[in-house]
Amino acid sequence: MRAPKDLETLSGLFGSVTNRTRPFLNRCSETKYLAVTDFGRAADQYFILARHALEGPKKKLVSTKQCREQYDAVKSALESGQLGPELVDALKRLRRT
Repeated sequence: MRAPKDLETLSGLFGSVTNRTRPFLNRCSETKYLAVTDFGRAADQYFILARHALEGPKKKLVSTKQCREQYDAVKSALESGQLGPELVDALKRLRRT
């Protein structure tokens, strides 16, 4: 995994999933820069941000079958505890849906 590029991708995806609130986007930005000095802490922070991003729009996301399937895939990838291609792909599919 190319860490900085993948973290940039996650930051963009999280921004798309949320209501684009300033505090959330600031935390995404800070975490992106944290990855340069402490990738482990940055990965942990991204999991927290991802869970936070999915909590708010959950009802809206699970209202249709296709969105519910993508939402469940993202939740499953988050529960695996691995910051990898599975999580990035699941977030991309959810964004497209």
